[in-house]
Amino acid sequence: MTLNEITSTLRGAGISEGDHVLVHTSLKAVGFVEGGPSGFVEALLTAVGTEGTMLFPGMSPGERKPNEHIVSTFFDPPAPWVGKVPAAAVHHPNAFRSMHPTHSVIAIGRLAEDLTRDHHLCESPCGKGSPFHKLYEEGGKLLMVGCNFDSCTSLHFAEEWAGVPYHLQEGQATFACEDKDGTAVSGTTKIHRWHGTSDLNRIANHVHKFWRPFVLGEAHCFWIASEILVDTAVEVLKADANALRTSGTL
Repeated sequence: MTLNEITSTLRGAGISEGDHVLVHTSLKAVGFVEGGPSGFVEALLTAVGTEGTMLFPGMSPGERKPNEHIVSTFFDPPAPWVGKVPAAAVHHPNAFRSMHPTHSVIAIGRLAEDLTRDHHLCESPCGKGSPFHKLYEEGGKLLMVGCNFDSCTSLHFAEEWAGVPYHLQEGQATFACEDKDGTAVSGTTKIHRWHGTSDLNRIANHVHKFWRPFVLGEAHCFWIASEILVDTAVEVLKADANALRTSGTL
């Protein structure tokens, strides 16, 4: 696909100028993209325009444990963990990356600095005050390109907000993070449980009438308002704390 075709398809699907959008992408599912991952980032930025913001997951690889001290040097390519598109976005000259040792977010656009600020002060990776929470408050959108809700980190925000018992490990880890300019922060954070405690795609049955499906290249895609997804998920989880839990997990 050319960059103009990508932008035109996104606009036709309801991604508009001025939108603030967190995107999860399987670029392989899309097929050929002019300019590769960097070209795809530019097409996304064109779709939301100068008044909008694009956000990308910037998670750091590796299983973490409470009482561990995590040292993260930011703006290392996150490609092994979250794919080629965030790896390209993190090196964009206007990129901001939130300072968090496990679940950082990369943002480019009008609200990029505001949405990524003070992530290191949050009690949990995706909870209140995090970029996922801020995007929700800004009326943002969640864009899934060639992937489903299992890749949607904003559902972890819903789990943390709802206070489900299986999602966070007991205790906290200490951390130190340093960005590309040498700015350093440190603090403590709760850590997610690993090895598949959540089956996030279970939320699909509750929100299918709210998402907007479309095709981009060869990829089946959709977007949904962050507020609708998170509010629905919190309601579902408060009614049944195990509604998005993987069967058989402890």
